[in-house]
This record gives sequence, structure tokens and C-alpha cells, in this order.
Amino acid sequence: MLVISRNIRGLGGREKKRMVRRLVQEQKPGILFPQETKLKSFDDRLVKSLGGSVLNRGMAMDTEGVSEVEDTIAWSFSSSSVFSVCSFKITLEELSTDEQDVFSMPWKGWCLLEIEIFAWQPLRGKVLVADILQRFDMGVDSVCKLCNKELETLNHTFIHCDWSWKVRLQGISWWGTVITPNWDVKG
Repeated sequence: MLVISRNIRGLGGREKKRMVRRLVQEQKPGILFPQETKLKSFDDRLVKSLGGSVLNRGMAMDTEGVSEVEDTIAWSFSSSSVFSVCSFKITLEELSTDEQDVFSMPWKGWCLLEIEIFAWQPLRGKVLVADILQRFDMGVDSVCKLCNKELETLNHTFIHCDWSWKVRLQGISWWGTVITPNWDVKG
């Protein structure tokens, strides 16, 4: 799902509204967070006009007087305005239309939701390991920080690294299961 969050200067003007509508039509985001603090009123009707038929749901928070207070971060998809993994999951489920899409697959309740999300991130390639950071010229050492033996890739870090294997074995032992690594067997 694509999330677009942009500070749009001058959203009160027609040209800016057209630009945002074009962006929404082309990108088809699941969630749109337009940010505009200069307008006196930022209501649901304005959000709907930006999304057209592409966005199934819009929400606006009135911005009157916002420039006079200190900025805060609020998660608008929960009643407390506080982000939680649970509120994020519920939001994704509400926005998802396909029963078998990628968002429904990892949430099967086989362990804590936080662990499911952590396990889901490497599957989606969303963990910034050294080989990914080097693609962006971040100037990081490419050797695995856990074992100091191999190139730090997603596969190495989460599958092949001796250190991460020991961590997995420890976690599995908590469930009362024993696994023997097959690469130690000679035959």
C-alpha cells in the first residue's frame, strides 16, 4: 500500500488542487496525508475533492490556530491519537479489499503481533542492512556486525549468520522444540 504524506504549500489555490488530484489519480495511494496549515478550514469535503474516486475514505483535522501551537505527532486512526501496532493493523485491514493480499498473510496469530511485524519486515526487504545502505552511498562497513565474517545482506543477517541462528535456536527452545543445524552433519 502506498502512503503519500506531503506538505502542500498553497492548497487553497486551484492549480495546487489540480496537482494533488493528478498525483492521487496516478499513484493511487491507500492513504493520503495532505498537510496544509495556512487554510482557515481543512475539512472532509476538501480531502474528498483531492482524492476523487480513488480514495475510499478521507479524514481532515481543522488547522485553525495550528501555527500558534507547538507541533505534535498524532496518529489519526486511533481515538487516543497514539500510534500502536494494533491500530496500524486495524487501519490496514480496513483499507484492504482483497482477502488474500499481502497484508492478511502474516497476521495469523502464531505469536505476538510485534514479532509478526518484525518477521514481516525482512520478507518485504524493509530492513536497512549494509548492502542496501551501500547502494545509497551511505559509507557503512559491509561486513556483518554480528559475526564479522560475511557481507551483511538480508539473507545472511536473518538466515545464514551463525549469531542469528543461535538467537533463533534460543527462541525455538522456549517453545520446547529442539532443532539441529544440518550443515554440521558430514556424510
